[in-house]
Amino acid sequence: SLLFKCFTLLAKESRLSDNPPSLSLVKSIISAIDFTTNPSNDDLFYIGLKGILDATIKTGEESGKTVFGACDVASQIDLLTHKNIAIANVIINSMKEISVDDDRVCSAIRHQLGNLVSEKQLVEALEGALHTVKYKRYTIPNLKEYKEQFIQRILSTNSLQEDDGVVSDVNFDDIDSVINCFNQTAALNDGALFKFGLQELNNALDGGGRLGESIAVYALKHRYKTGFTLSLLDDIATKNEPVKRKENKKPLIVHLSCEDPIALNFKFLYEKAVCEEKGYVPDLRNVSAKEMASVVQERLKKTGFHVLFRHIKGNEWNYSKLVSYFNRLISQGYDIQAVTLDYLLKIPTTGFTAVTTGSDIIQFYDALRNYFLEKGILFITPFQLSPESYSVLRNDIGEEDFVKAVAGKGYMAGSKKIGEIADCELYVHSFTKSSRNEKQGYLAIQLDKHKGYVIDPTTKYMLYPFFGKGPVLSDVNKNPTHLKDLSEVQGVTDSSFDF
Repeated sequence: SLLFKCFTLLAKESRLSDNPPSLSLVKSIISAIDFTTNPSNDDLFYIGLKGILDATIKTGEESGKTVFGACDVASQIDLLTHKNIAIANVIINSMKEISVDDDRVCSAIRHQLGNLVSEKQLVEALEGALHTVKYKRYTIPNLKEYKEQFIQRILSTNSLQEDDGVVSDVNFDDIDSVINCFNQTAALNDGALFKFGLQELNNALDGGGRLGESIAVYALKHRYKTGFTLSLLDDIATKNEPVKRKENKKPLIVHLSCEDPIALNFKFLYEKAVCEEKGYVPDLRNVSAKEMASVVQERLKKTGFHVLFRHIKGNEWNYSKLVSYFNRLISQGYDIQAVTLDYLLKIPTTGFTAVTTGSDIIQFYDALRNYFLEKGILFITPFQLSPESYSVLRNDIGEEDFVKAVAGKGYMAGSKKIGEIADCELYVHSFTKSSRNEKQGYLAIQLDKHKGYVIDPTTKYMLYPFFGKGPVLSDVNKNPTHLKDLSEVQGVTDSSFDF
């Protein structure tokens, strides 16, 4: 079983360019395997397998990478013996199998083998200490100090494998690692960002959304959560060029919908396109599906992005399936630069434990945030505000001030601590007011937090008008259309509208 896992790990790692080879780990495992002094034919077969692994490790140590041709190794295994052909076939098939989950499989094997090495080291340390105390007590001048030193040694003992939970490290004894960290920070903070279609929102966010950031959008039910999320996706695709960071990779934007069918998403995007490009709200009853698809496709691809929409049954997905899906796209040659997910809490938190109410949601969101941070992907997902937040509206708070009143107060449905994970929090609320006997829709936006940036209080809040019965339109490269207060509009009275 151990030899099988070693072969599988090295074979899969040789195909994953992002993974350093686990040569030291495999070397520790096979050096611990011992056979009888008078080996049987079966043992001779396994000794032969060890020899192949030893040769692979030696070559890897000399070259700095795993040189592991599965076909060549398979031929060597075939030559060992025909008696163990069934076992040989299992190993050979495992080495040759290519899966979108190879990265996850390697991680699991490394943890299993690493735990075995740790256990072996611990047992050897305990046995050695016991032997010294029992039979060589005279070599220990101070038993209390010996005990403390032994405990520290045990606590500092780690397995030889790299920790797959680590996103990055900086060693301040290594100037290159410090410089690399600053280079990554510069990439995140300066060039590698996507501006959105609203000037004041970009001002509040110090330019826009960064690669690797997770943006949470909060709103009440039917108050423009999906519309705002789709607008941000449209802005990324139409107001920016792809970030050129990986040669021969296709820059990709992904939208996953757990609620609305893709056809409804396309209707919204088509309407936004016509409103912005032609200046009127289209009558969708008179637009064919072909025309709608053609306009949306041309618009979203015009700056060079590939765009992928997928409608999923959220209750049949989970964290593992999400990550496997994104990894599969990466293995197909895509460089995922932005993901919008509408919306996260429609997906079960399978694999995460609810120690306290909502803690599984926090773990789920945190795991996804770390994944997107590691991959350098901008991640945007909306969250629904809790029913308790409706009480704020009933407390004589004007609808235009609702986002100010709930921001940072933990009114999110599912868990009050979602905001602790998000890099950026945006509260949005759509409503209407009557002015001169005409109804006008507005979108109130409040920025509550943006990790790593000092927020200018004068830009945190903004109001944007809806374009008639259409969406909120972009004002980038135009005269600003935002308001800071409804007092800027004469004759406004209260009204309401379900967006």
